[in-house]
Amino acid sequence: MKTLLLIITFLILTACSQQAVYTMIHERERQECLKQGRSDCPRAESYNKYKNQREEVIESREVY
Repeated sequence: MKTLLLIITFLILTACSQQAVYTMIHERERQECLKQGRSDCPRAESYNKYKNQREEVIESREVY
């Protein structure tokens, strides 16, 4: 039982940290863009949208 709880906790923390890293990287890129005085700095798409698109690409490669 303890092992199962530990595994579930690890998986939840891993998923949360991936999203946090994704957000942090894109926010840093946006801040650097704004520091350069550009007005066309793109906003990052949501992590969930990114994740879904990534999974679609992976699945399409498995078909070939």
